[in-house]
Amino acid sequence: MFQISGPWGVQAQHDYRPDMRYGVTHVPVADSADDPFTWAGGFGLAMPKGSSMSEAAWKLMTFYAGYEGQRILMPQISRIPTSLEAVQDDRAWDSSIEFFVEIMEFARSRPPLPVGTKLWDAMMMMQDSLNQQSQSPDEAIKTAQAYVDPTMQQFCPVTLPDGFGEPDPHFDR
Repeated sequence: MFQISGPWGVQAQHDYRPDMRYGVTHVPVADSADDPFTWAGGFGLAMPKGSSMSEAAWKLMTFYAGYEGQRILMPQISRIPTSLEAVQDDRAWDSSIEFFVEIMEFARSRPPLPVGTKLWDAMMMMQDSLNQQSQSPDEAIKTAQAYVDPTMQQFCPVTLPDGFGEPDPHFDR
């Protein structure tokens, strides 16, 4: 069985089945000689324009996004810090997610596709089909393509900015 997940899955595994043996790896690549591949995403903080709490919200946001806030919170929620200083500090992330921290040098931002939700749904359908052995890998890929492609064609051709998807040169653990 396999699951498409991220570092948060390690915490869930620990919480709900700590005695289960499992491993983690990057998503499959076309050729075993290829570099590993993974997506990096995350979430953002936003403050409504004109908020009556702008100063307090800004202080919270800068603390949260800075080294100290990341060092306190990230180990608790099994996430990779976004503060590069915190990534360098092994105390700023839970050691159980070390694989995910190490593979960040190969991470790419998720492409800003207009079918992102459909693409994720298709990946989950492929995962389920393969785990249930109801489709071969080739069949699962064809089914996913048939699900996503009609919507994607409405937006084609899609062009990405120069350099999009390249590794972050600033991330060096």
